Amino acid sequence: MASEADIKIETPAYDYRFPHTSSHTKRCWVNYNLYQRCAMDNGEDHPDCRKYYKTFRSICPDAWWENWDELLEENRYPVQFTALSDAGH
Repeated sequence: MASEADIKIETPAYDYRFPHTSSHTKRCWVNYNLYQRCAMDNGEDHPDCRKYYKTFRSICPDAWWENWDELLEENRYPVQFTALSDAGH
């Protein structure tokens, strides 16, 4: 991951799936999960993964994604990710 000095603050691009500001909670959750799936399949530094990472880090409260990271490490996260290569695809 990038160091604190390398982080550039940007506003996430418009996402038609979440047209209202009241959808930020869902957008946060979806982008966090998309990032986890992408990172598992392509590596954390893949350009698509970086897009999801920047979005969830921008709109999610830190405490949320920090908690989700802990749950992932403890295998208690409510979503189970399987690498596409393991899923028979």
